[in-house]
Amino acid sequence: MAVTPNSVRSTRTVALAVNDDPAAPYTLPKGTIFTSPGGVQFATAFDVTVPRATVTRTAAGLRAVTAAQQNIWVDAVRKGRGSLISAAERYQVQGLLGPQANNLLYGIGTPMTLQKQNFFGTNDAYIYNVARERFQSVNSMNYARWYPTLAEMGNGMDMAISGLNGAGQVTMNSEMFNPSTKTWAQGPVRGFPTYPATFLTESGQLFFTGSNSGYGPATAAWRTPGFWNTKTNAFLPVPGIPDAQNLETSASVLLPPAQNQKIMVLGGGGVGQSDSSTARTALIDVAAPDPTWVRGPNLAEPTRYPITVLLPDDNVLVTGGSQYYRGMHGSDNRDTRIYDTASNSFSWAADSITGRDYHSGGLLLPNGSVLTLGGNPLYGNKQDTQPQTFNQEIDVYFPPYMFQGTRPAIASAPKVMQLSHSYLIKVSQAASIKDLRLMRPDNPTHVTDVNERSVAVSFTQAGHGELKITLPSDSNLLPPSYYMLFAANSKGVPSVGYWVQVP
Repeated sequence: MAVTPNSVRSTRTVALAVNDDPAAPYTLPKGTIFTSPGGVQFATAFDVTVPRATVTRTAAGLRAVTAAQQNIWVDAVRKGRGSLISAAERYQVQGLLGPQANNLLYGIGTPMTLQKQNFFGTNDAYIYNVARERFQSVNSMNYARWYPTLAEMGNGMDMAISGLNGAGQVTMNSEMFNPSTKTWAQGPVRGFPTYPATFLTESGQLFFTGSNSGYGPATAAWRTPGFWNTKTNAFLPVPGIPDAQNLETSASVLLPPAQNQKIMVLGGGGVGQSDSSTARTALIDVAAPDPTWVRGPNLAEPTRYPITVLLPDDNVLVTGGSQYYRGMHGSDNRDTRIYDTASNSFSWAADSITGRDYHSGGLLLPNGSVLTLGGNPLYGNKQDTQPQTFNQEIDVYFPPYMFQGTRPAIASAPKVMQLSHSYLIKVSQAASIKDLRLMRPDNPTHVTDVNERSVAVSFTQAGHGELKITLPSDSNLLPPSYYMLFAANSKGVPSVGYWVQVP
């Protein structure tokens, strides 16, 4: 619960008014008293109307009531630290009559803090018009969000998850954006830390790896990895990841090819401005009957904010990050390693030129090189005495495959390809082509890109320098998007990416 600065005297905060009554909405006039179990009282700062609860029928025909919620601003009746509540509590509302007097209308408050709250969400929403190369405003979200995840589903809809609302609190309400109608619809309600790493699996569920950007309760219920069925809102925890206390600012990737359904978590640190960090990596097969975490090879050193980029040869570039929160104590790493998915091992690569930590990222470019950028350390020196400077340098890394002989080239292919359809593409070195990959362009933020994936495309030789390719049939595996098509030869040397749209 966010308390305004200098609020030892003012103690204005935000809470939820909850209405379990489906018969009617309820208006609370300014000055309505909410009382905590310990007797601390708060008065509403403004008039507010709480919507009526909604009624639905389950598959079994049973009546289900979903309570309505409304944010409210309240002031402590008695000023001072004695009105600070340290735990989440349920508040009774004074002066209620009729059904509401039977606990159908009540308040919920989260723990309060005197720390200044600087971050508040907005409900603005935009799409990027590829043809016009600009952002375009669309209908606003139903909930304000700051630090949300946008996870694309197999039907092409985007789910907005978590984020801080207009009062600086983590919202538990998700919502779905329909790209056809440009509108938002209510999604399931569940609590996650901000920027939760949720990957679309072949089953259609989202798998939460535990990686996140930080804001939110430190409780295990919010941070334990697991499967989230967004249709039923059921959540199946999958505990057991090594160093579970160090998942904040960790990286997560769906390893290539996506058909293998293996996810890797790399590095991370403790909740908040903790000195704890880890070199741990962990892997899980989310398609296994009983998914279990297994430890992978360690990073070069304990690392928060590691940059991870999928490569067209099915390897993963890992670079950057820092040992401490936002590079404190001059702890930026310059180690660069390449993770080999086939051998489950790291090999050394050229060190990065510059340190990169918070607010950094990497992008696979169409020519197969990797662009790295950003970095936002808290301080500018090892003594943590100088002001920070945002890293504005951009570097490009050239993987070994760019120096291993003549590269194949995709001479021609359709620009639009449909799921489960077959196409002829013309490729140089066609007889030596070993793998075809559709790779979604990178869009990382705060360590992880939940939509990043590399999907294998089956093919046969068609003669005359052509390959007959067939796209996967499952949109949970290959969601609608633009992709770069790469053809790699028997040495693992890839072509330049060829842009394809999968509608």
